Amino acid sequence: MVEQQRASGGVKGEGRRYRFICQRSPIAYIPVMGTGTLGVGIIGTGFGVKAHVPAFRSTGAADVVALSGSSDQRALEVGGNLGIPRLTGDFKAVCDDPNVDLICVASPNDHHLEHALYALATGKHVYLEKPTGRTRQEALEIAEAADQVKGRVVVVGHELRFNPYLRSMRDHIAADTIGRVYHLTITQSGSGLGNLSQSWTWEFDPERGGGVRLAMGSHLVDLANYLLDDSPSSVDARMDAVHRTRTPDGSQPRECIASCFFAANFDYDDCTTYVSTTAGSHSEQRFDVTAYGDKGEFRFDLDSGLKLWRTGLELPSVVDQAA
Repeated sequence: MVEQQRASGGVKGEGRRYRFICQRSPIAYIPVMGTGTLGVGIIGTGFGVKAHVPAFRSTGAADVVALSGSSDQRALEVGGNLGIPRLTGDFKAVCDDPNVDLICVASPNDHHLEHALYALATGKHVYLEKPTGRTRQEALEIAEAADQVKGRVVVVGHELRFNPYLRSMRDHIAADTIGRVYHLTITQSGSGLGNLSQSWTWEFDPERGGGVRLAMGSHLVDLANYLLDDSPSSVDARMDAVHRTRTPDGSQPRECIASCFFAANFDYDDCTTYVSTTAGSHSEQRFDVTAYGDKGEFRFDLDSGLKLWRTGLELPSVVDQAA
């Protein structure tokens, strides 16, 4: 069941922390009224349109009824051919629309605080794209507001928790299939920021929340917490811009300090964890997760799915994603 859970512990010395626990698609737990279709309002015309519009519609239980962009013109340009009834430059109009049951905040990172707080204040269901905020303080402020919402689904978009292979790995770890997990590695690589002449956007501005630390690093950190059902006690991290000079649209060279590479070592109570992500790879996209236990090990990758090695097994066993 989707639930919003407040947990003690987390990073030592920080006091109370918040985790959003998602075991299935949140739409499955949102009651629909009248027509039986959930009305969705989306804030954001980038990822919100590319990913969320088709995703919500594919469920058969939801439809996008309102979309806001940075201006009326932007909303019309992006959403004009999508059959969305309401297109506006006013995100508050989307949140307040009586036809909207769920608000999806998919705006640039530096707008998450304002947009999330207003969405939560409506008392409607809220799907907030990661990262929750650019800073710890922003994340805590949003979490405090979410804590006041009763009887509604409030979830952060860490979709790796919905991956059936990774859910199976988590279940097996909890069931002691590989014994005590003493080491976990999660690595991801892609070439999304490899084009040095691509247009300059907020994603290259660390002050606006740009860089892979929040774009992909937040996913990997959340996945580690999810798989281990724990929070780390310490962290040692490193970031690198990789391409420190860019020529957007063939213009004059421009300095770039937003992270194109992020890596971190985490200490949990009984397990060390390493995560890394790069958007400056020169090879094919990769995503690998390996959990090392004293009785066996799990390994997931994009080509092979989930495999299990365990004492007594001559060959690795392919794990059913629905296990």
